[in-house]
Amino acid sequence: MGDWNLTRLALVAPFGLRPKATVTARVLPLARELRALGIDARVFVPPWDDPERSGASIEASGVPVVHSRLGAGAPVLAYRLQREVTAFRPEVVHAFKPIGYSAVVGWASRLARPIGGGVPWVVDGDDWEGHGGWADTDRWGTLTRALISRQERWCYRHADAVTAASDSLRALAWSVGAAPARSVLLPNGLSVPLDRPRPEDVATVAAQHALGDATVLLYTRFAEFPPSWPARMLVALRRRRPDALLLVVGRGLHGEEDSFLREAIALGVSDAVRYVGWLEEDRLAAHLSAAQVAIVPFADTLIARTKSSVKLLELMSLGLPVVASAVGENVPYLDYGRAGVLMPAPLDADLWAAEVNRLLDDRQARSALSDAAAARVRNCYLWKHLAGGALDAYALAAEHYRRRKRQ
Repeated sequence: MGDWNLTRLALVAPFGLRPKATVTARVLPLARELRALGIDARVFVPPWDDPERSGASIEASGVPVVHSRLGAGAPVLAYRLQREVTAFRPEVVHAFKPIGYSAVVGWASRLARPIGGGVPWVVDGDDWEGHGGWADTDRWGTLTRALISRQERWCYRHADAVTAASDSLRALAWSVGAAPARSVLLPNGLSVPLDRPRPEDVATVAAQHALGDATVLLYTRFAEFPPSWPARMLVALRRRRPDALLLVVGRGLHGEEDSFLREAIALGVSDAVRYVGWLEEDRLAAHLSAAQVAIVPFADTLIARTKSSVKLLELMSLGLPVVASAVGENVPYLDYGRAGVLMPAPLDADLWAAEVNRLLDDRQARSALSDAAAARVRNCYLWKHLAGGALDAYALAAEHYRRRKRQ
């Protein structure tokens, strides 16, 4: 890539630091690692979903974060976001998600080139947004879904380089025109290994929720599987082990937890469900660690195949023995079955129940998986290990940009 040295980098977020997780789990940790390498990395945010931070410049996780000021509609916000990025004079723009406001900044960089403007532009994907993915959920109307798909394809096709959170997503980007040689795998990671909770805190959680020694954890937002499935799996597990309990941490994007709870009632296992909903970070580790086994069920869909699950990494870092679907990035995360149990698609409740029951019976196997999972995260999936992939993408983008300027 020559002797090119990056000093100023703009990371453009698709939305605010809250309530969604992409910025806090992906953008900020990457920016922090890049700043540790001496790069002036700054995050630019269109806070359309976090209006309290409109116009605020703050520091988060040691990273400068610039929130654009909300105005009279989306075009004004997009203009202000682009203006603030341009004023920073970055050498590379890294736009997170190929849709929405961050995509507009990429477009502006690309379209400014014929008049002598623009900078190398990298687009990042952590989900498949278009047809077959999130656009097909009930959040959007027909016109919006079509626009999302068009934006996504255009960005992958025209960006100077692509970073993708999963191999499946990278392959989909290739299929719509991204250059394979300029597409880099950049899975999600953790900033640091998670601290194990104190045993007394775990014991308090267990007592509070009347948990026993056959507690199975489901840590989820209910986006990757039919909401009724965990209840069916619990029925199959209780046939083998009547004292089994299901501890559910999290909630759905559209109230899917209500469908799950109704199914549990209908199947007669609601008394074996401990639903605690979404938890603040200071309470999370003790609740997750109160279970003996964690399950990570994914239906084999584009949404599941293309995601890179931070929740799975959190479970692994805490040393939870995991039973997970062999779908998408779950497979390399769990070291192809050496750091967790991988289950074939489709979701078979009886098969899962048998495997979970086997682990509940085998303390030695659980201990081995616990150690392997924590080591896998510690050695491979901290952002200090992953940031080099982003640097490779920036160098590829800069080389492609220079080559196009010479043409």
